[in-house]
Order: sequence, then C-alpha cells, then structure tokens
Amino acid sequence: MKTRPSPRVMVLTLSFGSGHVRAAHAVADAIRAQDPGADVRCVDALNGCRLAFRAIYVWPYWAMVGHARWLWARLFSARLTRVHRQTAPAWVFRAGCPRVFREVARFRPDFIIAVEVAACEMATIARRRRLTDAALINVITDHQAEPAWVTPEVDRYLVSDSRVREQLCSWNALPERIVICGIPVSEIFSTRFDPDETRARYGVSGSRPLVLLMGGGMGPTRMDQVAERLCDGDVPMHVVAVTGHDRQARRRLSRIRVRGNTSLTVRGWTDDVPALMQAATVLVTKPGGVTIAEAVVCGTPLLLFDPIPGPEERNAAFVVESGAGVLAPGAEMAAAVKAMLRDPDRRRAMTAAARRLARPEAARSIARMALDACEQRPGAGPVLIFTIGNGAGHTSVASAIAEALHDADRRSAVVVDVADYMSRLARLTHVTAYLWLVKHWPALWDRIDRYQKRQPHTSPEWYYRRTCRRLRDLVGQLDPPALVATEVGCCEIAALIKRDLRLRVPLVAVNGEYDVDRAWLQPEVDLFCVTTEEIRDRLSALGGSRRQIRAWGVPLAACFHVFDDRERLREAVCGWLNLETEKPLLLVAGGSEGLGRVEAAAARLLRLEHSRPQVVVLAGRNERLRQRCERLATRYPNRLRVLGWTSRMPELMRAADLIVSKLGHTFDEAIASGLPLIALEPPPGAERVQYRMLDQWGVGRAVRSLDEMARVVGALLTDRVELDAMRAAAAARSSPRAAHRISDWIDTATLDMRGDATGHAIYAEEPAL
Repeated sequence: MKTRPSPRVMVLTLSFGSGHVRAAHAVADAIRAQDPGADVRCVDALNGCRLAFRAIYVWPYWAMVGHARWLWARLFSARLTRVHRQTAPAWVFRAGCPRVFREVARFRPDFIIAVEVAACEMATIARRRRLTDAALINVITDHQAEPAWVTPEVDRYLVSDSRVREQLCSWNALPERIVICGIPVSEIFSTRFDPDETRARYGVSGSRPLVLLMGGGMGPTRMDQVAERLCDGDVPMHVVAVTGHDRQARRRLSRIRVRGNTSLTVRGWTDDVPALMQAATVLVTKPGGVTIAEAVVCGTPLLLFDPIPGPEERNAAFVVESGAGVLAPGAEMAAAVKAMLRDPDRRRAMTAAARRLARPEAARSIARMALDACEQRPGAGPVLIFTIGNGAGHTSVASAIAEALHDADRRSAVVVDVADYMSRLARLTHVTAYLWLVKHWPALWDRIDRYQKRQPHTSPEWYYRRTCRRLRDLVGQLDPPALVATEVGCCEIAALIKRDLRLRVPLVAVNGEYDVDRAWLQPEVDLFCVTTEEIRDRLSALGGSRRQIRAWGVPLAACFHVFDDRERLREAVCGWLNLETEKPLLLVAGGSEGLGRVEAAAARLLRLEHSRPQVVVLAGRNERLRQRCERLATRYPNRLRVLGWTSRMPELMRAADLIVSKLGHTFDEAIASGLPLIALEPPPGAERVQYRMLDQWGVGRAVRSLDEMARVVGALLTDRVELDAMRAAAAARSSPRAAHRISDWIDTATLDMRGDATGHAIYAEEPAL
C-alpha cells in the first residue's frame, strides 16, 4: 500500500515532428496507469513560444533539412565531434519559451521527463535558476544521442540501445544513471486488430497488398514522389498515405492520378495507425525513432527513405543491420517496394527480425523507473568532481574517481566540466587559447607555463568569481557532500566556491601530472593526491602540509588494471578488427587535441617492411584526423584500422605489442596495461616530464623524429627481451588502487563526520603500505 503522496509529473517535449509528442503521451499514459492519482502534464514547448524563438531555433532547422541537408549534416557532426553541450545559448530558451518556465514554477513538479534534447536543456535551465528542484529524467527516442543530453542535473537517462549508452558515457554521463529500456510507444500498438477488418474498412479487396506510406507528422518529405511511382499501375496494390499534420503533403498526394490496377487513400492525422500497421504488407516511411519502434511492435517490414542527417541516419542503419528493413533513396523506393511485394519469404524474415527488436513494455518500464526514482531520490546531493575539457586526461581521472565512488558504496557522483559553466571569455582564455598556444606557439606557452607554476593563482580570484557564477550556483543547488578537483584551475575554483558558500565539506585536489603548480596550495583543500613521492616532497616544500598529501598515483578506470589471458584477449581483439594474431599489433594515438603527428607516424610504421606490423589508429573525437587516416587505410586495407572514440581502449592496450602516442593520460594507461610506449618530444608542459621518465623508468622510449621512432619500433619488434623488460617495469610502477583510496578517504571524511572547528577533516597518519 502506498504511503507517499501521488507525484506531480511534467513530461516536456518539442514538436519537431509528431514522434516526440507521441512518445511523451505514451509515457504520460503509462504513468497514469501505474499511479492513477498522479498529476501528469504533457507540455509542448513550441505551443505558445515566441515568434522570435521559431525564427531563431525552429525555422532554420527546417530550412536546412528541406533545402541544405549538407549544412545540417555538418552542423550536427560538429555538435558531436566538438562535444557541444548546448543546442542554443540558455538565453534563447529563456527569452523564447517563457511559458515553459512559468509552468514549471507554478506546477512545481516532483520530476520532469524530457523527451527531446531542447526539453532537457530547458529543464536544466529551470533547475539552475532554482525554479524547481524536480528530478530530471531524459528519454532519448532515437538510436543516436548528442552531448547536450548530458548535464550534471540529470538523475536518469533512459535510452534505446547499448550504442546510445556508450555515447552518453563518452560524454561523461555516469553509467549507473543510464538504463536501456527501448523507445516508448503507446499501449494501443500492443493491441491486436483484425487485419481483414482493417483492409475492408479501407477498401482493400482480396489478397491485394496494402502499402502504408508515412513521412512523419511534420516537415519536408518526398511522400508524393514515392506515391506517384507506386501508383503507376505496374504492380497491383492499395496505398494508404498518412501525412499527419503536414497539410502541404496531403494536398500534393491528393492531386496524384492513379493508373492501372492500383488505388490510393490519403489520410491526415488519424488514430488508426496501429491497425494500419498490423494490416500493412509493408510500411514505407522516414526513419523516425518512434515510428520505427511502433512498426517493430506491430511486426511490419520497413522500407525507409529520406533520412535526416544525424539521428534518422542512425535509426535507418539500426533497422538495416538488424534485418527488419531496407533503406533506399526516394527515387528508388517504388522499385524496392515492388521487389518486396514479390518476395514473401523476405517479408517473413523481416517480420521476425522486427518482432525481435520490439520493446512494447518500454513506456511501462520508463513510468515505473520514473516513479521509483521520485520515491527513492536521495536527500544528499552527489559528490561533484570538477574537471576541464582542455584535454582528455583530466576528464579520465575524474571519471575513474566517480566510478570508484559508485563501486564502493553506490555513492552518487557527478563529473562537471567547468568549461561548460564558464563565461565565453573564460572558455576562450582557459581552453581555446591554451590549446592554440600548445599547438601553434609552444615557445610562448613554455614561458607562460614556467611563470604560472610559480604563482599562487592561475587567474585572479575576481576573474573566477565573475566568469564562473553558473558553477557556483550549481554547487549551491546540488548541495554536494564533497568536492573533488582534477586540474589546478579547477582546484582554485572549487576552493573559491567552498569559501564563498561557506561549505563544510571536504575538498580533494587530485594532481594527475608529474609536475606541480604552486596554485594547488589553496587553504580550503583538505587532501592532496599526487602521483609520486617526489611530487609530494615538492608540494610540501612549497608550503603544503605533508600529512595532507598522499602519493597514491594516478586514478585510472578499474578496467585498466584487469589482467586477462593476454593471448586469448589478443585473439578476440584481432577477430574484432579482422587482423592476424601472429603479426605485430601497434597502436597509434594522438589524443583528441590532434597532437602527436598521428597520421605521419602511422604511415611511417606501415612502411616497416621487415616486421610488417598491423597498425590501429585511435583518433578519438578528432573527426578530421579520422577521415585523413581512413584515406591512408585505402592503401593498406589489410594492415591499418582506424577507430574513433572507443570504450574498448583497455582491451586494445592489453592486446597490443606497443603504442606510439603523445603522452598525458596515455602514459599512465599504458603503464597500468603493461604496454611499452614510444613518444615523440611533446610541447612544453607537464608532458616533458613524462617524456624524460620513459627512459628513466624503463617503460618505453623517448624519440625525437619519425625516422628514429621507426628504427626503435623495428628494433623492439625483433628484440622481445627488451619488450618484456619494459612490461615488467610498467607492472612495478602501476598504482591500481589510487581511485579507490580517494573514494575511501571521501567516504571516511563525509560519513564519519570527523571535523575540527574550522571545518577541515582530521587526519590520521597514513598507514604503512
């Protein structure tokens, strides 16, 4: 028997086509069915939005999709590769959709379910402006996500498949907050309708095929072109075209002249779609995520056309890969339909594949998880881990600590990229300018870096206060039990926020580099975690309290410390990449920043005639680098593989013979994996220290040119004794417990509540190891 009051639920969407709206209503209906007392409101943000919002945000999208798809494809690709955390600035939503924010403030929902990416952004803005403290649940209705879905305020991500889950994880969403539950569809699609009755209602006689033609509820399609070719009288069929709210498409279809032994029925918006799908011989449609989910529940073979670049392209690929349908250009769709009508065996196979994909319970599962999340939502906020996106290393350290916190006691932790909460000026100075200087003017950056290391602050406090107000507001709203900073500027910002908000919570500063800045020493820091005893001594010499400093090493994801049978793992990896297990396997990486001369290094290694190594290039999120290397792969189809971002990096490292890479976090991951590393001389900064350590520690080799790199790699591949010695040296340097030690310390500092009058944790002496 329920003891909690029935919740207030807002399901927020935007009607960019009818799919998002149908999914929103499916979820709302499922919540009402499970909790009849729930107050559920579906809100379409485009209803009542200002004309300027449509002019800025809506109409340009439809214009690009209808007339310049190449431009939309480039913009969407840039969102992914550059990890855009917003589809538009916050002021666009605040000024363009004030009704939504008034509704949130008046309704005071217990949780908000966002069924479109802009809906997620609006809900996040409402949380940050303290209009609501509602839990936020994202429902992704395509087989492709984008970075704007991921924000620290989100309590749960409900996704369609494992690929979307992997995408969200690559953008720092916490895996424990992601649930694969399918795309929600209305319960009525699970109701069995009599196909003969439906066919009779639409005048379909005998065994004549019924072709259901849909193009989505709104927007540009080529339905009339497809229908005109289908109705040329060549093959007997009855076409039912459903245009939804697209009046222009309905008018065009109504003007089509039907010839021969074919017939055509045109419908606008109709509630008869479930019955039509179950009666249809085939469904011809644009690949909207919700339409596909409805069709597979009905077991209808799919013929897809006209995918919009981005999610719809991925939806189409998902259907084709699963065998539930085919994709054809609009001009060839009529021929594809006629071929399908002549092949009943193929249609039966597609129906079986569609039923395997079906998730008719998705809406019920989402409703159940949403109600459970509302009931079980913890009172304490998550641990906030500050990082910055000017390189992958800081973020990887932050993710490892978050993973350890969750593994230890299911404690909630959120990785926050402070650049997402900075003003544009601060992002320019702390991210864009830094990356440009490192790549294009390293001599100047060297002078700046050496000067900065001696200063007590990397930027003035007033500058951080002005440019990081949104971050301070986020911390105040989430009320975290602890703060963690994985970069020196993040440490200063976290210390400043702790001081300004008068937080009595522990602050942990995690320096994952082999160098030290004086600015790490902020009085608000309770624990410093550093990489080596040498760094501990240097930080202590700068004025840090030695009992607050721990030399625990670099926090890494636990998967880098799992040592499987290397030969068996190598067979699995080579099978995945279609490579030979007997030949040498080399990894080439350059980091997402595009440094490290990846393309040139790969080309030089492929010219090693004696050992003829197989090369795997890891391009990360650098799409241009990936494309250049894929062109190189056409010359070496049997020996070169090119990967973007991948979650299988630990497997690749344990299976490979060695890696050629820029340094940074790859240095520590290679050591943890026992993988010898070859590196070219890096730009000025902390990586110069790692460059010297390669030879000092015996875990790799430091080279100065591509020719020297090729000679060293060739020699190592013929001298397995030296390779084995490097692996042994790496094993001796590995620090597998760093992330869990930080997690244990936070657990002690927050749960035992041992504090002095100043709000700092009381330190026991570090135990002997």
